[in-house]
Amino acid sequence: MKRPVFYILLLVAFGNELAIADSFSLHQAIATAILNNPFQEANSSLVQAARLDASAIRKNSIYPSVTLSSGYTRTKTDVTATPISFSNSPVASISASETIYDGGASKQTANAADWRAKALEAQLNSTDSLVRNTRGQLASTVFQHYRSVASTLVELQLDSDRILLLKTILPYIDFPAGIAQVTNLLSSVQINYDKKQVDLIAAKADFKHVCYIEVPDNLETLEMTDNRMLLDLRPYFLDVSLAISTAKQKNQNYLAYAYQAEETKATESAERARLTRPQVNFVVGDSYSRLKMSGLPGSTTRSPYVGVTVNFPFGGGTRDSLESGKLKVLSAEDNVRAQTDEFTYQITSNISRVISAEPVVAATSANLASLKDQIDRFRANVSSKSKIDKSTLDALIDTLNQFDKTAGDYYNLLGADLSYRYSLEVQIGILFDGVQFGFRNSNSVCANVRPISSPYLCK
Repeated sequence: MKRPVFYILLLVAFGNELAIADSFSLHQAIATAILNNPFQEANSSLVQAARLDASAIRKNSIYPSVTLSSGYTRTKTDVTATPISFSNSPVASISASETIYDGGASKQTANAADWRAKALEAQLNSTDSLVRNTRGQLASTVFQHYRSVASTLVELQLDSDRILLLKTILPYIDFPAGIAQVTNLLSSVQINYDKKQVDLIAAKADFKHVCYIEVPDNLETLEMTDNRMLLDLRPYFLDVSLAISTAKQKNQNYLAYAYQAEETKATESAERARLTRPQVNFVVGDSYSRLKMSGLPGSTTRSPYVGVTVNFPFGGGTRDSLESGKLKVLSAEDNVRAQTDEFTYQITSNISRVISAEPVVAATSANLASLKDQIDRFRANVSSKSKIDKSTLDALIDTLNQFDKTAGDYYNLLGADLSYRYSLEVQIGILFDGVQFGFRNSNSVCANVRPISSPYLCK
């Protein structure tokens, strides 16, 4: 695919790898926000807790249950014409029980817990609007603030260049109307520049709020991010089926539904086993008791035992429970199919949008580069002319107006292109491929980022 003309020149001059390596990327911003955000630490704790719950359920299904008991009884016997007598009976027992057959209920219960932990992790990585404070939602917020800062920096640079140009040509204008026209235009651009400075302060504050760092001086440009995403997405543009198959492995929204479906199936299997299969337990134990009555010698009893208990489930609601489980499985499978249809549509439509937009972006970029070249040549020739007449000024103003319109069109197109590419990275599931993050106390990319004072910074 063709790239914007002036960006191609930039890559030729400095090298694509150098340009990317020396910049603070969108993916680094996302990683920094995730690592510094307290909600993400809370989510990590939830995922760890769910995994430990699953591990506990599986271990509890393997190890036997042990019961210990002890007691002491004292019995008073009071019969007429018979001396009062007492009997003392200390007792103790220990037993261990191990389920040797339950139709697979324990195994499926443990499997369901494993799938539940995986589903929770995928949910907390997704963009699901029904789940609060997910990584996917945070990444989208970072993307919006990054684009806002980068766009405002571009607008400021364009206005700064315009102010410099107008100040340069003003002394060479030789007619009052032209001087007034350029002075008014200069004032208008300066006002707009000052307003965008205020907008930049607000945009940087939003970026700092979500990432917990100041905006780095080497924040990568919109064009650099667009190029980075092009490199990430190139294999999927060439093979849409690869994009679909990758999404089934990495799309977090899809995986959340897929794991929930597996959890539902395992839960249904466990419930069916409990309701239709006997539970057989192997039991071993030992009991001890000592009986001592007043005036009589005591006696001791010890009773070791080995046995098997069989519990048969009986219940009037078994049929309804089994049917309920089947319906829940069908519902979960329908959700997976619906999510598959959703990401398939999003991937194919966004690929189509990017491909159709590329020629328009390239043509607009070429036109913008041509207009910029005209303006640069005019600026270079100003000092060689003693005066600027009306026709020359009119031509310059017309070129500047065309440049403004073309620049606006170009950056609108580029912003839309970035949104399509970002959506593709989310839908295919590769957004976090370049993002290094983990649970608490993990190493982070924040080591190379200028931090601010924060109690949540880069744990």
